[in-house]
Amino acid sequence: MTVKRKNLPFSERSLHRAAETLAAEMHLPVGIGERGEKNLHALFKLAVEPDRRRHEIPIGGFVADVLNENGVCEIQTKNFARLCRKLEVFLPEHDVTVICPIIADKTILWVDGDGQVLRTRKSPKHGAPTDAAAELYALRGIFPHPRLRFLFPLLSVAEYRDATRVRSAAKRSADRLPLSLLDVIEVRDNSDVADLFPRDFPKTFTAGEFEKHIHRTSRVAHAALGAFLFCGLLTRKKEGRAYLYTQNH
Repeated sequence: MTVKRKNLPFSERSLHRAAETLAAEMHLPVGIGERGEKNLHALFKLAVEPDRRRHEIPIGGFVADVLNENGVCEIQTKNFARLCRKLEVFLPEHDVTVICPIIADKTILWVDGDGQVLRTRKSPKHGAPTDAAAELYALRGIFPHPRLRFLFPLLSVAEYRDATRVRSAAKRSADRLPLSLLDVIEVRDNSDVADLFPRDFPKTFTAGEFEKHIHRTSRVAHAALGAFLFCGLLTRKKEGRAYLYTQNH
């Protein structure tokens, strides 16, 4: 479901305040930052909890991104499998919110050594809610849980690249700052996962049709389908050499 902004542990305002702080620390757009921790992760930590003394808190042999009066907050941009052991330790004692930013719209800006913008372009790549479903598949042994919720902010971002570097190195060193918060999807239980499914999609379809529709790799498409299956939103049956999927929601 799309959540009301007042129910979030962050807001568009807190994201912009955090972005201003990080931009000043990394000298953006005056220069390109060189932080090991990419700044979308740092951005959400600061937006959720401005007091950095509540960041990186040890709990049971693991480190929580944020621990405050609202519980644990983990910012995970990809690879939810890494969360499994952490969640097994955190959930018995704490409410846990996992924030996974989805870049729905991206503007790329190339800057020179003085931080001057030389050129810009819109990226043709767009993140989508189905990406979130694919990540949830890794947590099918833990999700759903009464103390666990996921927030998927859909962002429009600016990505700064160093025009003085070769193309691949500039991309690796890119820093991202949000332009706007487009929407947020909250997932607490199996029924909420339905909001990650493509809209206006045929009731019955094949994996190939699904992969083509969402413009993702076969691996991502099959992981997303696996998540929809284990949440009971789809059923499948063998039809010839292929599986046929049917929506239940």
